[in-house]
Parts: sequence; structure tokens; C-alpha cells
Amino acid sequence: LASACPTGSIPDASGVKCCAASCGTCGGYGCDKRPGGSSACCTGSVTTSCTLGYLPCVINGTPTTTPTTAPSSNCPPGSIADSSGTRCCPSACGLCGGLGCDKRPGGDIACCTGSITLSCTLGVLPCVINGTPTPTTAPTNSPSSCPSGSIADASGVKCCAASCGLCGGYGCDSRPGGAAACCTGSVTKSCTLGSLPCVVNGAPTTAPTTAPSSCPPGSITDATGTKCCAATCGICGGYGCDARPGGDVACCTGSVTKSCTLGGLPCVINGTPTTTTPPVQSCPTGSVADASGTKCCPANCGLCGGSGCDTRPGGAYNCCTSSITKYCVENVLPCML
Repeated sequence: LASACPTGSIPDASGVKCCAASCGTCGGYGCDKRPGGSSACCTGSVTTSCTLGYLPCVINGTPTTTPTTAPSSNCPPGSIADSSGTRCCPSACGLCGGLGCDKRPGGDIACCTGSITLSCTLGVLPCVINGTPTPTTAPTNSPSSCPSGSIADASGVKCCAASCGLCGGYGCDSRPGGAAACCTGSVTKSCTLGSLPCVVNGAPTTAPTTAPSSCPPGSITDATGTKCCAATCGICGGYGCDARPGGDVACCTGSVTKSCTLGGLPCVINGTPTTTTPPVQSCPTGSVADASGTKCCPANCGLCGGSGCDTRPGGAYNCCTSSITKYCVENVLPCML
């Protein structure tokens, strides 16, 4: 209960953890952006009992001593630690690792830690604080196998333009040249073909069957060459799509199934035409749906989910959808259909 939190603190949505009252809201999406930052307002890795006199804390938690593993201050600037204090994710994730990590800003590439082995000393995120640095000895496909004027990714098998600074990984789309030059997720073209990015010993590939020109006039393709967004987006799909001109409705492609033959954007180049039949379920009275039509927020949010959701009336708790776990049949908002 809220009254069980120490004086000067407020409970989180579960009622079992407490943050400084100055946070405004305790835990949840955007906690690292509130007064005091993640160390004061985020609760994902909090285990300290409120009986010890520290905030944030667990109301009935077992008293703990200072953890052996250093807190998130050991993470690089702009990142936060997971609950173990040994791995770091970009601060934009809100929480690092754990249930629902793939639903946070940046997705599983940025916010999930299950398979992370790269050391933070390498300057990449997510990372392991005291991880063994990747060997500097050349792998089977050594970075030197990359064409002149290019650099290898962490695996040593794909190459990007040297101007990218780093090849592939989190934030590749924000480097000089953007996703087309610095991201490697869908790259299959062999470096023997003379263009970048490329695979060091990849089998030479011909031009894709579906040409980028298959997108309607005034639109651009995503990295796969199968989906199209408005040209004003600059880049179609991928990390940060919701922050581009037009927002997630115009520039994100994750749930797009509508064929470009229907005349709207974003669309699938050779997608099966879909009707405009609304979903079987709809949001409750007094609420609005998000862009996917599967989640609902209070109507006073104006828009549900997407970029800037934490700045709308009601804040992140009511207007952001990344951490929604309750269903609308429970008569609560925000909710999932």
C-alpha cells in the first residue's frame, strides 16, 4: 500500500516498491528521464529493503547489504545496468533485460541481455561490465579482409564504410551514412561485388528480385527491400523509426501487412491485399487505440503509444504501451485487447 512507503516516497504500480516523491511516478517506462534519473526512479533491479532507509526500496524486502557488484555507475555514460548489475543497455530502454525487454524502445537488440558477451570496454551497447574483451587476434575472416576504406563488424565477417566509425550493432542507423551504410543485419552481398556494406566471403548475389523501384512514387524501401515508407521518413523501419518525421504510423514497418497495391503507406511491395475490416475487438469507451490497434490508452492521452508518449496528459503510465500487461476485459487502462 502507498502508506507503507517511507515518508517522502511514493509506490510503484505494484505497490511493493518505493521511489523518491520527486520522481512523480515510480518505475515504469521513462523512469530514467525523471528528476533523479534511473538511480532514483527505476525499480527493475531494486532489492534493498525500505527498513534500511534507502530509496528506491522494496516495502517488505529482505534487508540487503551493499551489493558486491558495483551499481549502474559502472556502466558507460548513457546506459543503465540490468538487475544483476553486470550488464548494461542504452538508457532509452528504461529497464535493462528481463521480461518484456524486446518491447522497449530499441527492441531486443538494445534492451535484452541474454546472449550478450561483448565487454563494455569495446564501446558498444548492450555489453558486459567486466566481460572478457573480444580477442584482438584476427578471426578466421579477419578485419583486414574487408575492402580498402571499410571496417569490419564485431564478428569480423561483415564490412561497412569506414566513415561509419563502427560497423553494425546498436545505433548503426544513427551513424554517418545511416542504416544503408552502417547496419549489417540483412546484408548478404559479397564484398567481391565491390559495394558496401558486404559479407567478407559471402556468395555473390545478384540484384534482388524485388527492386527498390517497386515502391510507389514518393516512398522509400526498408533494409529488406520488401516494405515501403513515406520518403519524408528518411529511413524506413528499424530502430528509432517512431522518432522520424511522421512517427511510427508512417515510418515503422514491424506490423505492416497492407499491400502497396492498395495505395497507402507504409506498405508491403508484393503483400497480399488486405481489406479495411476493423479488428474483431475495439478499445473500451473513453480510450484510444495505438497504431497497431491492439492496445488502448485513456482518451485524454490524445495518442496512444509512440514517440513522446511520456509527455502527454497522464504521462508514461497511461499513454505509453511498451510495458502494458493487463487486458481490457479487466476494465483497466491502459490495456491490451
